[in-house]
Amino acid sequence: MKHKTHLIPLLMLFATSVFAQIPQTMSYQGLLTDAAGNPVAGGPVDLTFKLYDAATDGTLLWEETQQVDVAKGLFNVILGSSNPLNLPFDKQYWLGITIGTDAELQPRIALTSSPYSLNSQTAANTGDGHSLDAVDGDPVDAVFVDAEGNVGVGTTSPQSKLHVAGLLSVEAEGDNSVILFETASGKTATIGVQDDGDEGFFVYTNDAYRLNVRQNGNVGIGTQTPTEKLEVAGNIRASGTIETTSGGFKFPDGTVQTTAATDTTGGGGGLSSVTTDATLSGDGRSGDPLGLADNAVTTAKLKDEAVTGKKIADGALMAGQNVTIVRQGSGALEVSAAGGGLQQVSTDATLSGDGTSGSPLQVAVPLVLTGSAIGVVQGVHTNGSLGFLGSSDYGAYGEYTNGNQGYLGSSDYGAYGLHFSSGNRGYLGSINYGAYGRHDNGNIGYLGHASYGARGEHDNGTFGYLGSGNMGVFGEHKNGNRGGLGSNSSGAYGVHTNGNQGSLGSSDNGGAFFGPDNNGSKAAVRIRSIGPGGTEQTMLLDGNEIDAVDGTLFLNFNSSGDVVLVRGGGNVVVNTTVVHSSDRRLKKNITTLDHALDKVLNLRGVSFEWKKDGARNSNPQPGVQIGFVAQEVETVVPELVKTDSEGYKSVAYANVTALLVEAVKGQQKTIAEQNAQLKELRSRVNKLESQFSQTAMLNK
Repeated sequence: MKHKTHLIPLLMLFATSVFAQIPQTMSYQGLLTDAAGNPVAGGPVDLTFKLYDAATDGTLLWEETQQVDVAKGLFNVILGSSNPLNLPFDKQYWLGITIGTDAELQPRIALTSSPYSLNSQTAANTGDGHSLDAVDGDPVDAVFVDAEGNVGVGTTSPQSKLHVAGLLSVEAEGDNSVILFETASGKTATIGVQDDGDEGFFVYTNDAYRLNVRQNGNVGIGTQTPTEKLEVAGNIRASGTIETTSGGFKFPDGTVQTTAATDTTGGGGGLSSVTTDATLSGDGRSGDPLGLADNAVTTAKLKDEAVTGKKIADGALMAGQNVTIVRQGSGALEVSAAGGGLQQVSTDATLSGDGTSGSPLQVAVPLVLTGSAIGVVQGVHTNGSLGFLGSSDYGAYGEYTNGNQGYLGSSDYGAYGLHFSSGNRGYLGSINYGAYGRHDNGNIGYLGHASYGARGEHDNGTFGYLGSGNMGVFGEHKNGNRGGLGSNSSGAYGVHTNGNQGSLGSSDNGGAFFGPDNNGSKAAVRIRSIGPGGTEQTMLLDGNEIDAVDGTLFLNFNSSGDVVLVRGGGNVVVNTTVVHSSDRRLKKNITTLDHALDKVLNLRGVSFEWKKDGARNSNPQPGVQIGFVAQEVETVVPELVKTDSEGYKSVAYANVTALLVEAVKGQQKTIAEQNAQLKELRSRVNKLESQFSQTAMLNK
């Protein structure tokens, strides 16, 4: 007797990986029963599986027949094992099943979400990034995203945020096809093709068209409608040569010049209308420049003091023409205009030559001036200013009419200067000072004293000095605050008038010093502060520890800035419990984390090696590390990421614990629900097995 067979679908799972080389298969489990609902007997059964695009009728998309083993009505099969499921799984499919030569079982079974993970075949993780293949598989890695977030189209090694290997097409939106660029500060620039009847390429910035290339080849800079091959609305500056091979230069008056000016007629280049005579010579051309004729300029034609030394270029005057130098009885030399050459100068043991170009005036022997007056050489201006060289008191002396004076080489000073009206004065090279200066308000300063290398004193009593017998550097304010560096008792010393004091490099004066620790056994640095009342706080630092000897050690107590413990390659080792402040009284807006499991699943744990990055990471820890990438974590759980003032990001690893706790709780809830479902399925299977056993016993 033939029984009508029914199929009860039990479980359909997608059995594959989401990475590259995805097998196109799907796991299916069912229970075959007879018309009474009893499981069919065991043995091999031919089952045909078909996928359609509709619940009834529709198009057959895939088909496969397998012989499966049935035990107490139960069977398992891997769909796609003989005919791969090469379907995109981008829409709803229905599964039809036929037993042997019977009609297809009704109704068809709608596929649930699990098989649609086959769609992930086009998104694969390559280890160096994520890739996306074409729908038909060719090309492979059509789109690639690397670990830095760079996107490559047609390339798996993008060099920028978007790297396109091949042609990039931009379709029109409205009348223009454009690409817009924008900086972080909001400045924009647009390039594109304009459709205005004479389509062309353009560059647009700051609300204006900067460059236009029309279809006819005309190029406009600063204009949108060029009428020539190159039209510029504005000035042109060139650092090289501007060359025209034909045509010429057109001027605003409409004239065109095709060659350089070389003729001497009207409008040409030379000054043909200038007659060369005793005054002018040349016609102004490059080969015959305009100049003054010989003897054109005479004394009568020059205004008094019109020609000065500053107006005469070096080498412009040559001796031998109208120059006379006469030695007077007093020894002075008088220069006057006379005939050609220095005919009135007799060449003797002192002078030689007559001043002409062929025989210039020269000093035959070293010229020595002597005298017993105020100075061997002296001069007095009509305004009263005077100066002299070689007096009995000064090597050089000068005095302005207002009383300002200065001299070099006196018996007291190497150099001395006095401002008359203010009384400010200073000198160099005295018997007491290498350099000395005094303002009329009483401020003084000097270098090279017998007691100080340098000293300065304000008239209010504030003073300081360098290089004394007791201190390398010392300063004292008029209120009594003082401090010094490099004394015989400390490296650095400071005292406030209220009694606060401190020192560095001292064994007994507070501040900080190098010496033994509390046990007197190890080298250490002791930092000690002494208050006005004599209260003392001490911190001891040696090679292995930091101890707050007299109380609690605080780091960053009054600041909201970061505390960087390790910036090189070392580790921070703590041999006791590290606790974080977490008192409810210090918190507000307390809420339970939601979607914790989803966030954990979206996090990526990575292995990596630190890069050497100058002062930021000058001595990185070697070897492979594990952890997160802050930029990736920030997109999932931004509360875990902090960004410093330089833009570098850090992850609060300890805070991940709270997220993991809620994620585990959420996962446990899901497991409990699944266990309940499995328990129910197991109960149903046991019931079916019991029914099958009873039926089998009745059939015997």
